Amino acid sequence: MDLPTKKVSLSQPLDDKQSNQSEEGIQANHAVLTYDVLRIIFQYLGARDLLTAAKTCRSWRIAARNEADTRRSPEFIFQKFAVDGEPPLPEEYKSERVGRDLRIKPSFGFAVTKVQEEGEWSPRGCYCSGLPSQCNTIILGGYEMVVNDSKISKDLGMATCLFFPEIAKLSHKLFTVDSHTFKGAADVDMREYSKKILKQLLPSKNEKSKCIIMLTNQDGYCFTRHLMDGLQKSYKPGTISLWGGVCVDLKVCKASPSSRTCSQNVRCCAITIASPTLQSWSVVLKRSCRTEAQIEEKLETFRNKIQLKKHSLGLMFACCERIDKKDLEIRIFKKLFPNVQLIGLHGDGEYGVNTLNEKREKDLQYGYSTIFLILTYQ
Repeated sequence: MDLPTKKVSLSQPLDDKQSNQSEEGIQANHAVLTYDVLRIIFQYLGARDLLTAAKTCRSWRIAARNEADTRRSPEFIFQKFAVDGEPPLPEEYKSERVGRDLRIKPSFGFAVTKVQEEGEWSPRGCYCSGLPSQCNTIILGGYEMVVNDSKISKDLGMATCLFFPEIAKLSHKLFTVDSHTFKGAADVDMREYSKKILKQLLPSKNEKSKCIIMLTNQDGYCFTRHLMDGLQKSYKPGTISLWGGVCVDLKVCKASPSSRTCSQNVRCCAITIASPTLQSWSVVLKRSCRTEAQIEEKLETFRNKIQLKKHSLGLMFACCERIDKKDLEIRIFKKLFPNVQLIGLHGDGEYGVNTLNEKREKDLQYGYSTIFLILTYQ
């Protein structure tokens, strides 16, 4: 069945005199925007403009929908953002442009920033401006940023935004703990609340595996310790991947059915990701793994035992004490996974699990280590 086409007149409107001319007179010329032409044009549109174009007619809607279906890769925006309280510069990128410039419809996102202390700088505006209402965004601050093999400027305002697209049967949940979660600081309150969250972190009967991202700041470290202890005792080897750590700064733009909370300071947050079409693996480079030969051997074993699909994403969380190993670890990772985009940061502690181990890990909390996570899907 031929796809419908949209006809667009390229001639000037005829006046009454011209309209009464014989059939041999001047006729209106028409150009036909075929399906193939529409697909070529739509390649240059962002997600929001593509959605607008889809409302034009049936033929445009089919072409726009098929173009959107090809956009399944995670999307990165690496920029120097306009800093709140600082005079604007021409080259600075406005945070509200993030939603406008995306080529995908995001399901959730991260903004990784380079900071030395909590609240050191904030972008002018909010990263979530213009994003779909159901898209949660986590803002992570670390001593150093990781963006593939790029050298990061020391100027304030450097950030990388990563957005994960909607994929088949994707299920993700966000859990947050802020300063108002507990009335007091009693350990018993934290333990009981951590048990409630733990039940939702572990894979359900319908889920073969789950990716867990655990992030905290220094204020949330005690609570996260209870959560990690419970997870270590409860998880089944081979059913979860785990990535995260203690950030210098941590904020959340949280979506809800009725409203959105922008840049809320939180003590910790947990994200679970599950889909039949998605696989995830994590690996821990422990404190003893520091030489080039040791790092390469560990990552090469990791690479040989996993299978990448069409679209892949790499996350890295490393201890600030390993900053001197940053270039080495990134170089080896990119050598072994040349087509996997990598972002990450350096913080004050790490959470991870070696997914390829058949035995339960003795601990899921590390120091002086580096955690790599790979998400891959078709």
